[in-house]
Order: sequence, then C-alpha cells, then structure tokens
Amino acid sequence: CKLIERERPCLIHNHHNPDFYKIFSRAREAVHPLLIIDSLHIVERPRYNFGYPALSSANSHLIDLHHTISRKLGAFLSKNGVAEDKIGLGYLSKSLTLPQKFNIDDISTKRSITISFVARMVTQKRPILSATMILDALAQIDRLGFFGKAIIAGEGNLLHIVKKIVSGSKFLNQVE
Repeated sequence: CKLIERERPCLIHNHHNPDFYKIFSRAREAVHPLLIIDSLHIVERPRYNFGYPALSSANSHLIDLHHTISRKLGAFLSKNGVAEDKIGLGYLSKSLTLPQKFNIDDISTKRSITISFVARMVTQKRPILSATMILDALAQIDRLGFFGKAIIAGEGNLLHIVKKIVSGSKFLNQVE
C-alpha cells in the first residue's frame, strides 16, 4: 500500500496477487480517480474453493473490470454475482477495451504516468513479456506527450533477464 500512497496510480491491474484484494478498499479511499482491473485466466477447482475467481467475485464491489480470456470464466463470474458490464473478455493489450469511465484526460494535469509491475519473477507470472509490454507502454506514453515511469518489483529466477531487457532500452533511467 506504500507504493500506492507514494505513486497515487490511476489504474491498478491485479493478476493473482491475494494481497492486492486486501488493499483495494484503502486504495479507493486514497486515490481518485482510480480504475481497478482484475485479470483471471482459469476457473479453479472446487477443492481450492475456486481460488482467485472466487476472490475476484467476492471483491467485485471494488473492481471496475474483471478481465477474462474465456467465456467459461466470464460465466463463472456472472453466476457468482459479478455484473455482466464489469466482465471483459479479451487478451490484454490486444482486444480488451477499458470501461468508458476511464479517460487519460483525468490524469493529464499530472503529465506523468507511472506503471508498476509487482510479481514473482518466475515463468508463470510472465515477467519477460510484462517488461516488454511496459517498455512499449512507456514509448506510447512518450508519444502522447506524458512523462512515463515504471516500477518493477519482485524476486525470482527471471529477474536477471528482466533487468537485462530494461538495461538495453532507451527507458533505462525511467525504470526502478
């Protein structure tokens, strides 16, 4: 939550981080406007209490968009009380569209955008793809006339590759 209080983000994208569900309420109180997206990719088994999809459904009142990559998962969320207009089907960065209430003009007075990626740096969290997408986003932010900054936090066996990707980019000084 210290990162949220320090950076005051306009968007939080959560993917399988149970600690984030615990801070969504405090984040909403601290930051305005704030868009919260939760990404899910599988319906988990009943023996695991349906895992992250169940957590996402239970916290839907704090989440603006539930990003899914399957109709089956969207149906699970809907069956568990998530409003249809809060379920977005699509691949992140390709076919997923943000809710109309999110507008970059809402943050234009800052003229800067910070992106944070907080995750274990291991294969299943796809930190190499995320680092590449973050650098692409920084380029887009730059083209829009904003100052972009990224914070990548986490430990794991792929951290050295993520650092190498960042160090080879023109945005090296804009990534913590």
